[in-house]
Amino acid sequence: MLLEITCYPTFTGTKPIIDFLDHVRGFADPPKAGTTVVYRPFRVNSSYWRWKGIRRPVRSLASVALEAKKKDAVIADLTKYLSVECER
Repeated sequence: MLLEITCYPTFTGTKPIIDFLDHVRGFADPPKAGTTVVYRPFRVNSSYWRWKGIRRPVRSLASVALEAKKKDAVIADLTKYLSVECER
């Protein structure tokens, strides 16, 4: 479902729209466990880029198509990165 909101210049500014968006966010479903967000850049116009988050379901490691040696290296690297010792 897509909702399009068009803003016309008025003397009230953007406060009514912000209040409305804050109100409807309360009705949104909470993010589901077992999903991850992949951020990808997309071009808005010829000189402006933005990041867009795309929610994807979590994949099992068994579905990752890599050679076993490379897969083990990637998992070891990620485990090290996520460990407490690497916190900044």
